[in-house]
Amino acid sequence: MADAMNGFVPTINVTGSGTAISPWAWVIDEDWANEVAALPAAVAALANIAPDGIWEAANSTVDQGASTNIAHTGYDAFVWVAPYTVAYNFRIVLSAAGTAASGVSVDLPQPAAQAELVIGHGQIRDVSTSQIYVGLWVGYSTSTIRFYPGGSTYTEWGANPNLALASGDILIGSVIYESSAAS
Repeated sequence: MADAMNGFVPTINVTGSGTAISPWAWVIDEDWANEVAALPAAVAALANIAPDGIWEAANSTVDQGASTNIAHTGYDAFVWVAPYTVAYNFRIVLSAAGTAASGVSVDLPQPAAQAELVIGHGQIRDVSTSQIYVGLWVGYSTSTIRFYPGGSTYTEWGANPNLALASGDILIGSVIYESSAAS
C-alpha cells in the first residue's frame, strides 16, 4: 500500500503506547487476529483526536413560542470531536409549560457554521398522553435547533401537532454539527 501512495502511509499514533496504526492495515492485512488485537488501540487513538476530550456542561435554553427559557432539569452536554465539530447530547426534563402552536427551540452550546441542516435525531416524550414523538433536530438558526417529527410536512412539533410542552415532558437529542468557532 505504501508504494501505491508514493511511500506515504498515514498513521494514528496511540498516545503513550509507542504504537502507530495505519488505517490502511484494516483493508490490506489478511491477518485478522492482528487486526482484532489492534482494535482497542485504534479506538483509544480516536479518543485522542478530540482537542478537549471531555464532556462539558451546556445548560441550554428551551423555548416554545411566547414561553421562553422554560425551566428544566436533566442534562445536556457537548464535546469537541475535532476543532470545528461538536457532538451535543441532551435529555431535558421540563418543569414548566410552553406555548401551543409554536415550534420547540433548544439553544446550541456553540454556534453552528450554518442553519437549516438536519444535524441530529431525537424525541419528545409527552408524559400526559404517554406519546413519544420521534424525529429530527434541524438547525433553525446558527444558535438554535428545532424538532420536526417523523412524517411531518416540514412542520415543527408544537405547530403540527398543535401541542404545548408541559411540565414533565422530556426532550432528547443527539446532534453533531460543524461549529463556526474552533475548540
